[in-house]
Amino acid sequence: MLWPASTPSGSRLLIAKQEVEKAVTQVVSEHDKYGEASIRHVADARNKLTEFARQSLPSLKARDRTAADQFEKFIVELQKTLATLTVNY
Repeated sequence: MLWPASTPSGSRLLIAKQEVEKAVTQVVSEHDKYGEASIRHVADARNKLTEFARQSLPSLKARDRTAADQFEKFIVELQKTLATLTVNY
């Protein structure tokens, strides 16, 4: 997964970021294999992404508002993309 340069980093965020990467990779793999990803896996990836943003955005906003805006846009777009990979009933 290619994160933007504005992505917050640090030891306290490492596990949350790795969980997002693992969940997104699972969704993409499932989509590639079956043509769609399960709602459960997409929801899990989106929830982990939201949690990572919740943990990382406040301190980034305090340090660099422009970087925070860029990172927030990335989060929103990734959530939208994940939603397009799920089963559409």
